[in-house]
Amino acid sequence: MIDPGQTPFQSQPSPNIVLAIVSLSLGVIGLFGIVPTLFFTLCGVIPIGFGIGALIVGILAKVRAKNDPKNYGGGGLAVGGIAVGALCIVAPILVILVWMLFMFGIAAISSSGR
Repeated sequence: MIDPGQTPFQSQPSPNIVLAIVSLSLGVIGLFGIVPTLFFTLCGVIPIGFGIGALIVGILAKVRAKNDPKNYGGGGLAVGGIAVGALCIVAPILVILVWMLFMFGIAAISSSGR
């Protein structure tokens, strides 16, 4: 029986999704750092750093959401942060490799006398 002073539905505290949001935010910020990598090769360090941070925080958020779903949530956001973080690590490396192949190709053509 319900007491007159109580409401029939008790509000449940929402799960903590801060780590998942931080992971996704770090990944998105890292994506913006990929554009300068196209022009300045050493700028590739910036998105790689943000990507590593997004991966670490995303994995931590995913593990906490899986082990303690009552207190922690945001498993989907954590997966998004992990994916974007991985992209922030792989994309600058690929850009730098393509740039190096292009420069070595130009050097090889110019040294062959053509």
